[in-house]
Amino acid sequence: MRNELAIETAVQGAGAVLSFLGPKGKVSDTTLSDGVLRIVQAMEKHHVNRLVALGTRNIEVAEDGPDLRFFIMVTLLKLLAKGTYQEVINMGKHIQHSKLDWTIVRVPWLTDAPATGKLHVGYFGQKQSLKHSREDMADFFSDQINDQAYIKKAPALSNA
Repeated sequence: MRNELAIETAVQGAGAVLSFLGPKGKVSDTTLSDGVLRIVQAMEKHHVNRLVALGTRNIEVAEDGPDLRFFIMVTLLKLLAKGTYQEVINMGKHIQHSKLDWTIVRVPWLTDAPATGKLHVGYFGQKQSLKHSREDMADFFSDQINDQAYIKKAPALSNA
């Protein structure tokens, strides 16, 4: 994520960018958020407006309601992996403060279960399960390339 020329080359001429960047385990540097910032900057420079990016519950939006299960999960992450928690927030801020037509797709724990076709799209604090199939998430991501419903929004997905 540090090679700006490679990022610009990949972005230039694209119709949209799908980003599945996210932390795996504890994070102690800003490689991911720096990479997201470089992607956003390259997209703005080359007039590629549509970005669909992966996010988590750490990225809060006004539409979210209270949910004790997710509050506990986020609180534990803050305590046990503060760098990881902060890096996801920084990634979200770079996207939200951009001029792009962005959608941050926020997911709970991802599973390797096959696609269910049962997709709940809403916000945390509504009917949300703690798990979501990667296959269902990928289907939603690809739908967002042309879907205008969630531009400048951060919906939460689950298989509930």
